[in-house]
Amino acid sequence: TCQNREIKSAVTINKETLKSVWCQQGNKYEMEVVSRLRKPRISTKRIAKDGWRNVVKKCILESNPEAKRLEKQIQLWKVRRKGVLGIGKSTNFYKRGYRIDYEKLKLFYRSKYQVLKSYELTSVTEVRKGFLTDTLREAQDDIYKKKSFLKEENSLSLIFDLKNRTEQSTLDLLFPDEQTRDSWYEILNLMIEVIKEVEYEKDRE
Repeated sequence: TCQNREIKSAVTINKETLKSVWCQQGNKYEMEVVSRLRKPRISTKRIAKDGWRNVVKKCILESNPEAKRLEKQIQLWKVRRKGVLGIGKSTNFYKRGYRIDYEKLKLFYRSKYQVLKSYELTSVTEVRKGFLTDTLREAQDDIYKKKSFLKEENSLSLIFDLKNRTEQSTLDLLFPDEQTRDSWYEILNLMIEVIKEVEYEKDRE
């Protein structure tokens, strides 16, 4: 049922639109709207003064209070597809600890042998919820490796720019619950948006 709650908005967003969004999505979407409204303004002057990475970091941390939590390591299941040229394809699951470093704009994790590795978050072009990559679709169909934690509402995929990454085009992760997955989804989308704005301002210099 729709919650009858008044939503105060900035002048730039129509109040009736926000009310209809609240009815359809509940608290989660309201948080997305608030995050967008509070995002600090990015300017070439600010980029020149603080450096573009610091600008991205500050914008994210100031825009969404949940962002700080992603700096702490969390145990997630990584899903990988193995096989060459369609022969012997199967999916494997690896439990790893992940955390975001806003200073370096990297997603750090530890390998099986506790070697610290990372993904460049500046190379992420898209974030997807659910089974929307070939890897996760095949994992869902692999009846021999069906896992209880393999749930569509807990899955998230990072899509990388192929020009900057050759190892794999996606990083497919399974979260402990939907709320945690949604929090990562919102922060990563915010990061993509902020990086695009910073790159636009840099090009204007």
